[in-house]
Amino acid sequence: MENRGNAQPALHYMGFKIYETTAITKQVQRRRHRKRRINKKWLKRYGYKTVLDDEKIIRVGDRLYATPNMVKKLVETSASLKDYKSPGKTITVPKFEFKGELNERT
Repeated sequence: MENRGNAQPALHYMGFKIYETTAITKQVQRRRHRKRRINKKWLKRYGYKTVLDDEKIIRVGDRLYATPNMVKKLVETSASLKDYKSPGKTITVPKFEFKGELNERT
């Protein structure tokens, strides 16, 4: 991973330190065609390109590595993350209370 040594985590969340990295990538076909036969030819002709994989988070011990876009998604989806750029900030998750009926299948 890129963030080694004295790198500061982007944020702390539920006991994990989350680091931004650009090392999480995936291979994507440059051009796609709806017909399988043509798509196979386009794959051979145009090949693959490497893009950031915004769907993965890698866990190593108490550290989480994610792409910058994934870190932004984590921040946007969690209502308790307000000042995520300040290193060392501990974030608490609000408690969820279930109000309603629980339907069990028998």
